[in-house]
Formats: sequence, structure tokens, C-alpha cells
Amino acid sequence: HWRAGLPPMHRFPVLPRPLRDVLGAQARAFDRVLAQTSGPGLHHLPFDETRLDPAMMAGDGFHPGAPLYTLWAQDLAAAITAQGVPDDRETQA
Repeated sequence: HWRAGLPPMHRFPVLPRPLRDVLGAQARAFDRVLAQTSGPGLHHLPFDETRLDPAMMAGDGFHPGAPLYTLWAQDLAAAITAQGVPDDRETQA
């Protein structure tokens, strides 16, 4: 099982300050809890905010756009693959 990290809300272009800062701090706190409560069989994939570009957001400035969802999916797929993915063909035999 995988938990995706929370996005960096402090970098969401549509949120005004100081709301952006408050929500960003809360998202980081929640993300730390997700990471700390992960364990065997439960993995946490932090959101790589260094790759967030405001141009990747949807037109509303709040939701991720298609380019950001693509990066997020690629990161998750790479992490799952690195952990080893069971081959369904083995269980069907």
C-alpha cells in the first residue's frame, strides 16, 4: 500500500497570503505524520516540490494540471517498481 505525500500548498498560486502559508504549514505537518506512520507494507511517497512549476497547475490555480499528474504518476510508478511489484501471472497459475 502506498500513500502519496501532500502537495506543497504554500506554493499554490491561487491561495492568498497568509492563507497560503497557514495551509502550507498544515499540509507539511500532515505529511510528516503520514511519513512517520508508514511502516512495513505501507509506504509514503513524498511530493517532490522542487519539480512544482505554477504552469503545471490547472487553470483554477488550485488543482494539479495534467503535466503535474503525469509527473506524480511517474514518481509513484518508479517507487512501486523499485520496491518490487508482484507478478500476477505467478498467482494465476
